Amino acid sequence: MPANRRLGIVALALMLCSFRVPDATALTFSVESASQVGQTSRWTILEGGRWAKVEGGLLRFYSPDGQEVQKLDLKGNQYLVASTGGQVVGVISYADPQPKMLNALTFELYDTGGRRLTRVDGPSFSSAIVAPNGNAFVGVDGAEGLPNSVLRFYDGQGNRRDTLAVERFEGGRFSRDGSHFFFVTAKDGLRARGTGVASENQFGRADQWAVSADGRLVVISVGREIKCYREGKQISSLSWSADTLPIRSLTVSQDGCHAAAISAVHAAVFRTDSSAFLWNVSSAEVDWNLRSVDLRDGLSLVALGLDYDPGPDSAERHSRSRCDVYDRAGRLVHTEEDQPEKWGALFPQVRFDDDRGGLVFISRDRFKFVKIGLP
Repeated sequence: MPANRRLGIVALALMLCSFRVPDATALTFSVESASQVGQTSRWTILEGGRWAKVEGGLLRFYSPDGQEVQKLDLKGNQYLVASTGGQVVGVISYADPQPKMLNALTFELYDTGGRRLTRVDGPSFSSAIVAPNGNAFVGVDGAEGLPNSVLRFYDGQGNRRDTLAVERFEGGRFSRDGSHFFFVTAKDGLRARGTGVASENQFGRADQWAVSADGRLVVISVGREIKCYREGKQISSLSWSADTLPIRSLTVSQDGCHAAAISAVHAAVFRTDSSAFLWNVSSAEVDWNLRSVDLRDGLSLVALGLDYDPGPDSAERHSRSRCDVYDRAGRLVHTEEDQPEKWGALFPQVRFDDDRGGLVFISRDRFKFVKIGLP
């Protein structure tokens, strides 16, 4: 490639990653919808604000305003597999009430309206991981943490494409576009495989990790060190210095230009091609712990999910959750609170939904969609 063309591409990438957006203090935030899930823990939010749940042998699909749009009566005991905001939901049916222990009876893939896309009878796996766009899924034979597991790679039509034996599988997920599957084993750490071509990158130990929408940008943490990789090659590293607590979570903007890390009390934002943090903030009140983080492209906004935890002896422990939104300069521009009826260790979760122009704020048994607009 000619040198002037390479320089032009680099300049364009830098321009896109440095794109500035209007002042976030001028934005408005309003709750457009709120949904109560009910007693089940088997539910997921789908693309466009629709959501689905498995409850009492029924697979139910709902509109963004909570109206039931489809109800399917399935056989056996169901386990729902999907990524938040995805275009599909997978359902595994078992004869035994304890999922992930025995082989499944069927695996089925549905779209957001409840239309069945794929069915695999008698699959040789006991759990599955589904690509958000439905173009692929991976069947996992063997419970997480067991000495040996087999990963079976399928396309969206249920055709098996590859098989891989691994030692001590610890979980995995697809990139947003379904082009890469990332998984962790106790032996090899984080690995990534392309779903369309036979390619693999290995990153070694990863205490926490996150990837861009296309899977090409990967951020991992090892102890107090944060490393950024592009297409398998390390491009930068940073040392966590905000506090002495473990890094709890990482996230990468959809375009891969920025990333964020959180501990229980601090959040910090950085460019993925830099070795310095842009800014960091701490949770303003000592009884609030950070649980999740998400970025909007262009670093226009940063959302933090917080859990109220005054201590194990308090009757109010985990009774409240909060979402704080910051602008690109680290200024707090909005706070949204909720009081979930049930608590879960990984909640609350926050996720920007740019297609709908807002933010999804997820507690254990309920979620809100907060519309973001101009006054």
